[in-house]
Amino acid sequence: MHLFTIPALLCPFHTTLHDDKLRIDSHTRQFLLKFSLTDGEQYLHYCSQNFATMIARSYPYGDFEDLAAWCDMNSLLFLLDDDLDETSKMGKEDLIAFEAQFMEILLTKGEPVFQPTNPLLKGLADIWKRMCARSDNWFQQRIIQGFRDMFRGGWWQFEKLSNQQLPSLKEYCEIRQFLGAANLATDSLPLTAQLHLPLAMYDHPEIVRLTEYARNAICYSNDLFSLSKEMDKSNQATFNLVTILQREHGISIQDAIHATVEMHDDIIRAFLLLEKEIYNIEPSLNDQLKKFVSGLKHLMKGNIVWSTYETTRYPHLSEQEEGLYLAIAG
Repeated sequence: MHLFTIPALLCPFHTTLHDDKLRIDSHTRQFLLKFSLTDGEQYLHYCSQNFATMIARSYPYGDFEDLAAWCDMNSLLFLLDDDLDETSKMGKEDLIAFEAQFMEILLTKGEPVFQPTNPLLKGLADIWKRMCARSDNWFQQRIIQGFRDMFRGGWWQFEKLSNQQLPSLKEYCEIRQFLGAANLATDSLPLTAQLHLPLAMYDHPEIVRLTEYARNAICYSNDLFSLSKEMDKSNQATFNLVTILQREHGISIQDAIHATVEMHDDIIRAFLLLEKEIYNIEPSLNDQLKKFVSGLKHLMKGNIVWSTYETTRYPHLSEQEEGLYLAIAG
């Protein structure tokens, strides 16, 4: 595998770890084994990817039970993503059936009329029952819509691959936030960051725009960190911002990397400017709005730190302030 060098990214935010990181990690390892989601070498491989650290860094002030369930959910989604990206086991009909069963589990609060046999679906039912017991209907519907959007993004990519079509820059940027489930990361914040904003506030145009900035910053940085792995394993990184920029602008891969970094950094700058404006929406809510903004910042910064220093998932070379750094290689 060729390791690409990724320049340092603009992300001037604080990061910290949840005090219960080790408990979250232990819980999710037990969850993976209980539902036979991994075993043997694969289990050790997923343990080395440190999903619990990602959750503990992304949501450092959440309740343990909520974060344990959310870590289980994210681990399940990573397993699903790898299954679809690397093994291509499912044809179109299989995918349609899988999505239908997945969504039925969500719509029935983890109590579908069918008996799940797929370990991923069994695990999903268990997670969702726990999450429903600790959340209200508004939150549940928000997450369900987030999964619908995730599947919509997945189908867009599936159809492109099936028809041997290359994604354009415009359409990729419009749908990218749903390809990596960054939308679910932000949609979970009312529970995982213990927010108490009026529900209508989440639909305020400036809040929506700030949230989308955060999602895209996460996704664009992920495209950089995963580039080496995707070039090696996933259709030569066809669905990656770097290769799309390279193709559309006729530039070298290294120039495309720098262009992607600039796009990421521009989003961070736009985020910082818009952050100043949202505190004028309703000053009486500023304490909760600051908590919300802090939650977005932890997601963005946590993703960079985890991807560079704390997981084997994204091997790459990273240019840090102190010089060239070899990110953990799996």
